[in-house]
Amino acid sequence: MPFWARLDASEKRPRVNETAVRPASVNRAKNPETPVVWLFAAFPLWWALGLGAVCWIASAAVMAAALLRRRRVRVPRGFGWWLAFLGWSLASVLQVVPPFDHMGVLYRLAIYSAATVIFLYVYEHQGREIRVERVAGALTVLWVATVAGGFLGLAFPGGSFTTPVETLLPTGFASNPFVRELVHPQLSSIQGFLGYPVPRPQAPFPYANYWGSVYALLVPITLGYVSTPAGRRWRPHLFLVAIMSIVPLAFSLNRTAWFSLAVGLVYAAFYVRPHRRAQAARTGLVIAAIVAAIVYLSPLADLLQDRVQTGHSNEGRAYLYQESIEFTLKSPLVGAGAPQTNVEHALQPLIGTQGTLWLVLVSTGFVGLSFFLAWFVVLFRRTRRATSDLARWCHVPVVMFLVQLPFYDMLPFQLCIVFVAGALALRDVRDHTADDATTTSVVL
Repeated sequence: MPFWARLDASEKRPRVNETAVRPASVNRAKNPETPVVWLFAAFPLWWALGLGAVCWIASAAVMAAALLRRRRVRVPRGFGWWLAFLGWSLASVLQVVPPFDHMGVLYRLAIYSAATVIFLYVYEHQGREIRVERVAGALTVLWVATVAGGFLGLAFPGGSFTTPVETLLPTGFASNPFVRELVHPQLSSIQGFLGYPVPRPQAPFPYANYWGSVYALLVPITLGYVSTPAGRRWRPHLFLVAIMSIVPLAFSLNRTAWFSLAVGLVYAAFYVRPHRRAQAARTGLVIAAIVAAIVYLSPLADLLQDRVQTGHSNEGRAYLYQESIEFTLKSPLVGAGAPQTNVEHALQPLIGTQGTLWLVLVSTGFVGLSFFLAWFVVLFRRTRRATSDLARWCHVPVVMFLVQLPFYDMLPFQLCIVFVAGALALRDVRDHTADDATTTSVVL
């Protein structure tokens, strides 16, 4: 259960030479890439400082200030579905009594808003202003840091440390469960549902499921990056990291991460380079054989077999999903504004947790969920039209996000990652399509 859950347009613009019409303030901008690159590449630093949960909001504030200096901000067609979801989420918060009195609700709204700003910031800038290779490189750094965090969690099972931000907070405030989970990182969690203790890596994220989810979503972007001129020199090193990462990935015990990664890689084999499907199939078979050999010849085989045979949370999740649907039927339009306590089973996780799909359903009702899903269907369909190899790799995490949606809590890390990847792919569609009406612009 995530920490915040516990607490509870306009005119078409023809294609023109945009360099000539850009405002002078934009031309004077030093480097629009900096906020995006530093957000992802330096995320381990923010996490170690105790800022991992709020760096998204701070970075979005910087990007919002830059967007406000522009006369117009472009948005892709279909983005109105996401804006409708934001408005519906705000209306749903009024169902929380008293309104705006729950830090979890406020945090969730702040992350939705931050992801929106980050998406628009990346989409608005041209390729020479925010290079897709640089952003993919920053996300690759985050993937490597995720793998390193996995090994750190295995080396220090159950370890944690005090961050600088935590030491600066008043003692009473820092001991609050919500705040503590924000500022006091844990390297791994010890769980024994297999019948013996297993350290599940989670650094640099709050939970083991987050670790597996982010790891899987970043793999396609890493594969795309090593296909670029800038990334080719790192290919041998990243291949070694990928082989090594099998160990923390296995210890994560994240079946959904394993499944979504398999779906994403198979999908990519047929989608990214359709004229090289045979070559991709052969490469995939070789990699699968290497992975299978490593697993079979190591103790990981027993671990994976035990995890596959142990349902553990299956019954509990099924019960929560059923409760989420039944609860939403009582308030089908605007939902309850936040996950709810099950009065009959107070020790159970909150209704509306264990998956963002159920969080959105319980919080915003069937209408809000419809807006939410409509936007991601639009994002999937439109990013599928990307032309360059790297942009097509950026489309793959959107597919994997939809696979993970019912099972994982996706805020803030996964949502922001997929929004950036989607913005890069949509920007490629915008810049290479013959349709002049692929975007609209709004006046700020």
